[in-house]
Amino acid sequence: MKIAAEDIATILQAETSLVLGTDLFINKEPASPDNCVTIFDVAGGPSEMALDASNYQQPSIQLRVRNKTQLTGSTLCNTLVAALDGMGNEEVGTTTYMIIYLTSGPALLDWDNNDRVRFIINFNILRKE
Repeated sequence: MKIAAEDIATILQAETSLVLGTDLFINKEPASPDNCVTIFDVAGGPSEMALDASNYQQPSIQLRVRNKTQLTGSTLCNTLVAALDGMGNEEVGTTTYMIIYLTSGPALLDWDNNDRVRFIINFNILRKE
């Protein structure tokens, strides 16, 4: 099973105009481009073995949206929430994403040293292989 951030990148490329390695990144925010989204794997819940014989996992991800303008960044945040929040029964490779749901955000994180705004959005996930 891949890390959740890799699968979420696959989903976001299908649901938005983001392109991995161009304006979509995994677990490391690059210095450029100015406008990008980075998906971070963050602490989630424990594996759920009691549901049945399958191995259910409960990872969490954080999206960090960086943009030169606050309005454009905020608009992209709303696009990402619309693409992921409530998505269920999605197959990515051999993994089934039972549900992806918003837990917090979009929220303004800060303005970086290059005067780019950064927002964060957090999602919890239930998936199985």
